[in-house]
Amino acid sequence: MSVRAVASVLAAGGVLWGLFCFLLLLAFSFPPAAVLLFAPGYFITLGYLYRAISLPPFEVRSRIWMVSLLVQGAWLLWAMSGVVQGQWFRGFAFAFISLGWWIFAVIASVYCAMRERSISDAPQAGSSIV
Repeated sequence: MSVRAVASVLAAGGVLWGLFCFLLLLAFSFPPAAVLLFAPGYFITLGYLYRAISLPPFEVRSRIWMVSLLVQGAWLLWAMSGVVQGQWFRGFAFAFISLGWWIFAVIASVYCAMRERSISDAPQAGSSIV
């Protein structure tokens, strides 16, 4: 699967998560702590969108995946601590969906970071951007 395709999937998922979190923020009148908690996710979603529609320089691409790994990895560690403590998976589909998303996003971030190394900054004539 191409890096562009993975970035597109992550961007679509990020937009959906962003809408869900935005509704939560609206429901609770935008508490500052919650806004700060969700801000990194909004930021990296912009990175996914940027990577999905363009081929930025290698330094930018590698930073996108590094920040993605930090953001998604932090959420995954938080969720896994809940699993270990027995506070997750009490029959709620949301727990399975969110944990699955974070596992996928972490693996996808590592995959894309590794693939970016083999993609040159300038596409060759007649080839598509990957």
